[in-house]
Amino acid sequence: MLSCALHRIDERKTELLFVGEIQRLEALVFVRCQLVQPGASLLWLLAPQHTLWAAVTRAVRPPSRVEHDLSATSLLDPRTPTFGRAIGNGTFVSEKLLAYELGYRRQPTSRLFLDITAFYNRYTDLLSLEPGTPFTEATPPPAHLIVPLFIRNGLHGEGYGVELAADWQPFDWWRVSGEGLIVGYRYAGHCRVIG
Repeated sequence: MLSCALHRIDERKTELLFVGEIQRLEALVFVRCQLVQPGASLLWLLAPQHTLWAAVTRAVRPPSRVEHDLSATSLLDPRTPTFGRAIGNGTFVSEKLLAYELGYRRQPTSRLFLDITAFYNRYTDLLSLEPGTPFTEATPPPAHLIVPLFIRNGLHGEGYGVELAADWQPFDWWRVSGEGLIVGYRYAGHCRVIG
């Protein structure tokens, strides 16, 4: 099966222009091709009850008006008084994900499926709040301290793990499913004081 979607993306919105699909029953390869979020999956039938598959997918989250236009002030410490101010950024770019998956499915009986999937996800340009140089503001009175927090793309990271799943249907009217997940994440950033 081949499916395609064509999107036009500008700074404020995403507009769907075209969606199409072509199917071939004997094909074992499924490819999804979108303009900004392509993905590909490959399926191998090793034997009648053994299936191996792999996938690579790219996803993006375009910036919203909040990341671009936000200006929100909130009280941090009433004794001093000190306020925090979150400030949007017109140059904020899309957050990105590149995901890799490798899976194996075994069907020991017609009523039992066992799956194991390993995955690795790489995240880039994630939203960060980066502190700026504090300054004093006199309006409205009394004079107060403002700590600016700028919205930036200062974080990146990765997630990885293994998922185990089983699906058993002992009777036509009863299905039992379960899964377990072992996962790890690492995030880092290049946040800096902006003055």
